[in-house]
Amino acid sequence: MNKRLLLSTLLVSAGLWASQASAQLLFTEGKDYTVIENPLKLQKAGQKEVIEFFSYACSHCANLDPKITDWALNKKPKDVGFYQIPAVGGRMWTFLARVKLVANELGLSYDFDKKYFYSIHELNYRPLLGDRSAAIDFIAKAAGVNKQQVEKVWDSPKVEAAIKNSDELWRQAKLDGVPAVIVNGKYLVRLISYENFFSTIDFLLASTKVAPIKNATSAEVKPAEAKPAEVKPVETKSVEVKPAEATPIEAMSSALKSAESAAQPQPALK
Repeated sequence: MNKRLLLSTLLVSAGLWASQASAQLLFTEGKDYTVIENPLKLQKAGQKEVIEFFSYACSHCANLDPKITDWALNKKPKDVGFYQIPAVGGRMWTFLARVKLVANELGLSYDFDKKYFYSIHELNYRPLLGDRSAAIDFIAKAAGVNKQQVEKVWDSPKVEAAIKNSDELWRQAKLDGVPAVIVNGKYLVRLISYENFFSTIDFLLASTKVAPIKNATSAEVKPAEAKPAEVKPVETKSVEVKPAEATPIEAMSSALKSAESAAQPQPALK
């Protein structure tokens, strides 16, 4: 009996080793991910995490948004933190980073991102890329508050500090484009295909460790963590691009609702 038990244990161990070795061969450094030379501090001490740097101006970010939102809401392990950090650098990206941070402070999350992306990339509503008044009006309507409340948050020290923090993290990681997804502050995932992208994230979360709480400290300024939401992401089919004129927000919202009602899933990136 002892021999049978020993043999069974050895077979199970061999199977686990083979499975781990197979995963190591399937996901390799340099092809599926790269290692950041100067790792970032964890946003929450002792917790595994995924950080997404993005910009509303980026079409690739717009395409990834519904997919990474679905992953965060429905597939991400419960003990893993997910943080979206708007990239800064240049007037447009910094402006759009402020839009995201102000929206966060007013309790807006995934659904707001979807609408802002859609308005820029599908409705071609260009004022949202740099017109303060248009952006504040958009945020106010989405949050159900008056413009004065948005203005107050827009110029707040907290938002200014978050923009500075985003810039520091970007420079530390030596990033050069978006979307940029980092696992556990150390592994930059390459977007080869959506299937491979999310499989690599899952592999890194399962196969790497983070420092225990006593050895880790949270960043002083934390980017707003993605909050659970009832609304699930809905991909919208392309619509005819409108001229780059200042479209009224009411007309834009109506167009968004019409497009979403006829939404069809987009094919995965190959």
